[in-house]
Amino acid sequence: MKRRVRLAATAALAVVVAALGGCGSSGGVLPLERQFVEIRPGETDVATVLNILPEADTLHTSDKAAVYRGERWRQELGIVSFDSQSSLVKRTDYVARRSSQWVPLAKEKLSVVVQTVVPQSLIEQPYENAMRKQVAILEFCHEALVADAEPFEEDQATVRMMGLARWALREGMVYLKARPREACVLGEADGFSYEHSVLGTCRMSLRQEQENQYTLELTAADWVDVVDTW
Repeated sequence: MKRRVRLAATAALAVVVAALGGCGSSGGVLPLERQFVEIRPGETDVATVLNILPEADTLHTSDKAAVYRGERWRQELGIVSFDSQSSLVKRTDYVARRSSQWVPLAKEKLSVVVQTVVPQSLIEQPYENAMRKQVAILEFCHEALVADAEPFEEDQATVRMMGLARWALREGMVYLKARPREACVLGEADGFSYEHSVLGTCRMSLRQEQENQYTLELTAADWVDVVDTW
């Protein structure tokens, strides 16, 4: 009888984990993610961005805006950087973390999307091969994540979320340099796959939208427990 109870409890827990893990790891477009889709580097201006972002959740500097939304199983952070000359958006950083930490063995997922205008001087460098150029653009994105978070260093949510994004990207670049023949898959839908030391299986892609506009996408997911989480 006790064995049947334990089995039933285990099965029930598995159903809960599957349901919540599904919601947390792949459950549709998040609210802030939906808003950031409307913001386009090189096209969207400051006034439009301020109308899109929720005023109550947004911090401002002279050339940046950062917004954070956190709930029980999801946290979202977005930073928009503006060109001081044109007042147009030059870069957006979006980071989302979905989880169900209060359920044992729940799956956490990290999503990072960087849309940026890359300096023409960086694109036109005489690179030895395509991989070197891609790594240079990834390094530019990594440096941008550092610079974009710096004005908001007193906000712990920004520091935590951007730190995860930089960590995931930095290890991805290390793996890419070690496996240069696989650099060609960066532009494909599934992207470049690697194992992060803590974040689990990661996929990273880099695609050119226009001549000097690029989109970096990175996802990470792993099974965790309530004691040892990201």
